[in-house]
Amino acid sequence: MNPDGTLVVPFQQGGNGPSTLDIPFPQIEWNLLEDGKPHTLVVQAVNELGPIPPGNLYNDNNAPLTARSQSYSTLGMNEGITPDGHDSINGQGPSTDNPKVIAQSAPFVVQANTNYRAIPSTSSDTQTFFDTFDDSEASAFKRTAYNAEADKATYTLNAGTDKAWTIQYQEADVQDSYPFINAGHFMDVLFDGGTPGTSIPLHDEHGLMAMSPDQTADFSGGKVLHITMEVDLHESGRRWMGIELAPANDPLTGFDAFTGAINQSDKGLFFDYLPGTCDLELYTGQSAGAGSSPNDTHIWGGIGNSVKWCDLSNFYWGGKGVSLDNRGKLDLFVSQTHAALFINGQLAIETDIPGGLPFSQAKVYFTHYVYHTTNDHGELQQYSPYETFWINYYSWSDERHWDNMGFEVFPSAAASNSSAWQTLVTMPKAISPQFVSPGTGSNGNASVRNPSGSPIIADVPSSTIG
Repeated sequence: MNPDGTLVVPFQQGGNGPSTLDIPFPQIEWNLLEDGKPHTLVVQAVNELGPIPPGNLYNDNNAPLTARSQSYSTLGMNEGITPDGHDSINGQGPSTDNPKVIAQSAPFVVQANTNYRAIPSTSSDTQTFFDTFDDSEASAFKRTAYNAEADKATYTLNAGTDKAWTIQYQEADVQDSYPFINAGHFMDVLFDGGTPGTSIPLHDEHGLMAMSPDQTADFSGGKVLHITMEVDLHESGRRWMGIELAPANDPLTGFDAFTGAINQSDKGLFFDYLPGTCDLELYTGQSAGAGSSPNDTHIWGGIGNSVKWCDLSNFYWGGKGVSLDNRGKLDLFVSQTHAALFINGQLAIETDIPGGLPFSQAKVYFTHYVYHTTNDHGELQQYSPYETFWINYYSWSDERHWDNMGFEVFPSAAASNSSAWQTLVTMPKAISPQFVSPGTGSNGNASVRNPSGSPIIADVPSSTIG
């Protein structure tokens, strides 16, 4: 807490602050500021939530709620025309909402620091792969495989370049699940379960979207693999994100180790970021012959024989529907013997890898999971009724916003422990506009002043201003 009793923004752990927060998220994320030029912004308070585009809503058969003759964009996407006549983005309220401004700040200037990049983080880096998903990449998607009866589809992005990705969907409605780039970041919509018109039931599978750079990483000989991504981290128990590693010559064919093999060797490392917790699973080979589930060592998690409990509750306080669409930064460091996770530049958990990782040349995956939304819908109503966005509007799909994704490899001599790694992932210092007393602005509302009259220098490709 500040000396005057107000919250420190961004939130800080410890001190005399509360253990939980039930308040609106006190940060706003802007896109399209990554050009390094000054931009003038205004913060407005409105009297109701922004509307959700009605043309993108759907029923439990994954069919649009609006007639085909009416205007709609794409199911599950939270951007489109709303009845108020605006093009609305990331609304969380009924489509009939028509927010009115009840207070606003004075204009203030922000300017992205284009020298800041998550990768490379040391001068010793090699094998760097990093994508900021510029809008120029939006036309570089190509669907290369589609099998509705098998619930599978594959896309490529930037094929043949140094930013080449392969994107695969499994156990998903591949007609209505899709990747895209908009406003300088990668996004995806994911429906779990069967594709309408097939014999496979809707909303009851382990649906996933997995992004994998075509480039692989070699961290043999004591080197360290650093993987980074930004993604919105508001989740339910059936909507979450993960990072996976597999041997470079044995890519993943399955992502649910409880139901069968994950690849030919059944070897891999799976990290899952879940609500308030995480897990890290080491798979070391077949448990009972070809096609069987792999042998599993629980490294992080809540399972009794895991090495260490993974408690993330102090990093995103409150819940209650806050922080939708606001990206958090995850950094995972892996050597053959050790792993560490950082969230927004702060160490969350680290431990040795029991027995060591059974491979040192890896294919990296960034994965979005939506699991059995038929159950998710009822569980949210019973246990998390404040999740009105998912309960009332997008019950059978999930949309995520990703950015600044990639990896690098550096020798352990460049950074050999978590203290050194933390210096590599430190977030840019946030500078908040200073609000003066109410009534001092020309409109009678509180106004905003920049510190010392200077532009606010913010991260790229988006700015987070308290």
